[in-house]
Amino acid sequence: MAGWAEIKQWKPDVVGQVGDHLAAQNKLVVGLQAELDLGRPAGWVGDAAEAAESDLRVRRQALEELAAR
Repeated sequence: MAGWAEIKQWKPDVVGQVGDHLAAQNKLVVGLQAELDLGRPAGWVGDAAEAAESDLRVRRQALEELAAR
């Protein structure tokens, strides 16, 4: 863990840039989650459709965990 002496040496503009980058990456992840929420295309049925839907659930969960971190 960083001590106060180390924190005082940080450059606020760089910390801000890192924060902006992380916020942009989080926005990207949230956007991907929204795309996965669309689910199965209308009229798509059968084993392949069920497998794809299951895979999408797993990927969405992984994105939720990534966004939380």
